Amino acid sequence: MLFTYRAVTVKGEKVKGTIEAFDRKDAGTKLNEKGLRPVAIQELVLPHARLFDPLFGKVRSDELLIFYSQLYDMVSAGIGFLKSLEMISEQTRNRKLKNAIDDISALLRKGTSISDAFEQHEDIFPPLFISMIKSGEASGELETVLRNYNVLYDEHLEIQRKTAGALFYPMILFCLGMAVILFLVAFIVPKFVEIFSTAGIALPMITQVLYVFGTAMIRYWYLILGVTGLAAWGIWRYLKTEPGRYLVDSLKLAVPVFGPLNRDVAFSRFLTTMGLLLKSGVPIIKALELASDVMQNVILQSSMAEFPERMRRGDTLSAMLRADKRIPASLIQMVAIGEETGNLSGMLERAGVFYAKAVENTVKKITVMIEPFFLVVMGGAVAFVMASILTPLFRMINLAQM
Repeated sequence: MLFTYRAVTVKGEKVKGTIEAFDRKDAGTKLNEKGLRPVAIQELVLPHARLFDPLFGKVRSDELLIFYSQLYDMVSAGIGFLKSLEMISEQTRNRKLKNAIDDISALLRKGTSISDAFEQHEDIFPPLFISMIKSGEASGELETVLRNYNVLYDEHLEIQRKTAGALFYPMILFCLGMAVILFLVAFIVPKFVEIFSTAGIALPMITQVLYVFGTAMIRYWYLILGVTGLAAWGIWRYLKTEPGRYLVDSLKLAVPVFGPLNRDVAFSRFLTTMGLLLKSGVPIIKALELASDVMQNVILQSSMAEFPERMRRGDTLSAMLRADKRIPASLIQMVAIGEETGNLSGMLERAGVFYAKAVENTVKKITVMIEPFFLVVMGGAVAFVMASILTPLFRMINLAQM
């Protein structure tokens, strides 16, 4: 097996590279023999193998939430960190997560720090969690940090569930409507066209267009699927690039109704995360860097890219936010009050709660608005298809009566 590693030399220099070994433990032994102290060792996954990760090797967010919750509950109950990991491992069904927990336990037995052990599994545990663990180790408040992160992660998932729930029912309506329309166009319209042609009835333009489209679907379905698949793959690849991400994230903020929702979701994550990071003892500049990453919008993240450097030069957070027109004035005022009173972490958490409620209210409004909208759109589409059938049918009836 091939592994990538980050290590430190005897002189304290940081190095990285790849090494072939039987397993991660063997890789660590070989690095020690070379005079290197490993910091992180990860299995190198080939590109073709990554294609199957979402299906067979992914750790779901709800599984991580259970892990964080169990870990905090056991540590707060007075059970040692290593013993807690061992007990959680026995109850974990996800093979990838179980292997990671076992590997972290093995590293802890060797004397590796908790944050360094988790850092070797960055593909599962995010940098935010690792940084908070590191601050908890340094301050001796590991239990508090675990509680804070557990609350933070649960809040982030709750926001995702609410936004996804708002779109679930409309998407079901859309898929069912499209299925009905495709069935009518591919199978019903051609049958009626044959009847009309036999009877010598002139077909309206909409009927002719739908007939050609339906016939093409039946005859060339494999080409349609192939072209659609290639187009979807090309779009997916483009969206993975930096210009693609900028395009999607800019659209997320510009789309009517959903734009303000996406903005409020991003700010809620940023504020709640930064408030808890500061409360957990993470330095403000590091907290700013980590909190901007959880916004999951490159447009908003790029607007804050210079914040850490400007803060090093003495700028306040409220002054930097005020320079960006995308930042709501209410948020800037809350941050300024927190800075003036010396309770920035508490004020950021309150602001995060405020935006979380704004997200909840917006989701409720969208749910109320979007369901009838989809019903009208899909009903109109079905009516259009039916009109292409009924128009020549009425002509045929009139001719028969004459």
